[in-house]
Amino acid sequence: MGCDSATGATERVGRVVVGWEQDMTEFPRRDAAWVPFSRNFAARLVAEPETYNISQAAADSYAELAQQYAEKFAVADNPSTRTSPALAARDEVLVPLERATKTWARFFKGQNSISNEKLIELGLRARQPRQRHGPYEFAPSVSVVSVTGNTVRVRFRDLQSPSRRGKPPHQRSIRVLVRVGGETNEGTAGMTYFRTISKPVANLEFPVDVPMGTVVWISGQWMNSRGEGSPLALAVYARLIGGSAMIRPTNLAA
Repeated sequence: MGCDSATGATERVGRVVVGWEQDMTEFPRRDAAWVPFSRNFAARLVAEPETYNISQAAADSYAELAQQYAEKFAVADNPSTRTSPALAARDEVLVPLERATKTWARFFKGQNSISNEKLIELGLRARQPRQRHGPYEFAPSVSVVSVTGNTVRVRFRDLQSPSRRGKPPHQRSIRVLVRVGGETNEGTAGMTYFRTISKPVANLEFPVDVPMGTVVWISGQWMNSRGEGSPLALAVYARLIGGSAMIRPTNLAA
């Protein structure tokens, strides 16, 4: 007997009632649950192939596969006929059934003409709108770990979660800005893009023609996947003299 909806279909196995809507995943986890799930899936396709943008032949082919599985499962589930060959025959049909179901599910979700309501009727999850994450509200902090020759090792941190070693949620990279030279705080004047780093700790290698003793100012900002940046970090400076770096924070306006 076909299932009228994904939310109401259940299959009783022993004392356990298995409903695919109870699973945390989109598709059934238990062999028994594939029987009502595929029956409902097939019934919807056969009844409205045009709604799902498939041919009647394709819908009938899936329905035949679902029926084959239901028959094999019934034999394998019956204590009197539950043998190793019966279990193998059940599993042999489940593999293409599962593959076909997931293939069609991906196809249907890619069709804008198929509504979420129709997806739910198939037993699938509705499409979820992509959540837009804007630029991170808070600036990172930047510190100089060490200076070796013309290489400055820096670390960026999220001050909202000081114990976190990685980037804030939904931030893809860090845009590093520098200014070479200058002993005094000049804000953002002369500060230019240096490079983009993917990890909070990185080595910034300055050109070999930058003389030893030169002061370099370093700032940066978190960047999301759309290239939107957070406020700039308070800058630090390092003198390219090797060994430990001197650090002085200063306010930089975005």
